[in-house]
Amino acid sequence: MTRPFRPTLRNPYQGALWGKALGELTDQQTHSLADDKMAPDSLTDEDFTPENRHKVADFDFSSDTVFSKVRLSRLPGRATIANSPVLVIYTHDKIIDGHNGVFDPKFMAFLPQYIAYIEGKRIVQRYQRFRQTPGYANFTSPAPADATSGQN
Repeated sequence: MTRPFRPTLRNPYQGALWGKALGELTDQQTHSLADDKMAPDSLTDEDFTPENRHKVADFDFSSDTVFSKVRLSRLPGRATIANSPVLVIYTHDKIIDGHNGVFDPKFMAFLPQYIAYIEGKRIVQRYQRFRQTPGYANFTSPAPADATSGQN
């Protein structure tokens, strides 16, 4: 029925891609997500302290990453770019099972931490760039408003 509306395809690979979701074909997958009950989290809140901040700033979130006993891993033999903002992830262990699987407790424990630490990395790197600006040595924080005077 839809055959007349199908575009002309140049090769069998394009034919395999036709009508498939991104990541459904194994050639497109770059990472996997699986249970890892033994591994500690890749980063912790202590990594945001001044002496450990470099751990957050240098961490590659497209490399092996563990949060809440769930491991994100690069697939072997796949071309990946360090610090890539695009990951095509295949899940194991029913971490995401179908479209409603994004609400699975295991995935919901992993994803907010993953996003929060990525945002933390952005803030740490911004702070590091700020510290490198020529006027940073002369910078003083504004004094907090006096709560008793009613001025902000």
